[in-house]
Amino acid sequence: MKSFLLGFLLLIVAFLTSWLITSAELFLIITAIIGVGGLLVSGLLLGTFQWRNDPNHFQEDQSTRNTKSSWATSLFLFTFPHLIAAFVGLYLYV
Repeated sequence: MKSFLLGFLLLIVAFLTSWLITSAELFLIITAIIGVGGLLVSGLLLGTFQWRNDPNHFQEDQSTRNTKSSWATSLFLFTFPHLIAAFVGLYLYV
């Protein structure tokens, strides 16, 4: 929950910054980079882009996998408000 609130706070800061500069494109760029970048890093942490036959996957112990999963979940919750804002912003802007 802290990750989600921190992501939402960063979203508010990005919105206020773009509002002061009066640039909607800046807001969309910031939210899209944070949202998509966070999704990709979260997927990398979970091993989504790896083959399941990869020998490194089977050499990890359960605690390492749980730690990676916890980090990936926190990162996804951090980027979730940015993804929603990017999609809504693109819908309204275009």
